[in-house]
Amino acid sequence: MFAQTEPVKDIHRNSPRVWALSHAMIHTEPGDSIKDGTVIVRDGRIEKVGRYIQIPLDAYEIDMEGANIYAGFIDGWLKVKQDEKTKSPDNHWNEKIRAEYRAKDDLKLKEKDLKALRSIGITAAHVVPEKGIFKGKSDLVVLNENTVSVSKDISQV
Repeated sequence: MFAQTEPVKDIHRNSPRVWALSHAMIHTEPGDSIKDGTVIVRDGRIEKVGRYIQIPLDAYEIDMEGANIYAGFIDGWLKVKQDEKTKSPDNHWNEKIRAEYRAKDDLKLKEKDLKALRSIGITAAHVVPEKGIFKGKSDLVVLNENTVSVSKDISQV
């Protein structure tokens, strides 16, 4: 028997091991940002972050002007269990319509839940109400002991 594979009909690509993401707005933590900053990534790990960083000669530079870089992943849809609806003059007659409700108000994450999320790189979450037709308002929060809102009332869900 005889078998032969055909050679690849393309240029062999070697992905860079060092990346420089330059000229971005870098959000290192809530309220702390670096304008026109650079992030150096070597072998999949962040090596340096700052404004006046010399880009290594072996780095592949990507101009990130106008982009925002955050220090972790953002969970795009973290459901919040809602406490029973309290009676208020703002409430709709249909209990499934909760447009006035804000998900952050009932966000109660246990330390083990926070650790589990952070262990996989999730540092922020878009928290949304769990039930209803018009469920209420969502927030973007930092996943730490205080769960600080980065942006309030992002969307009506």
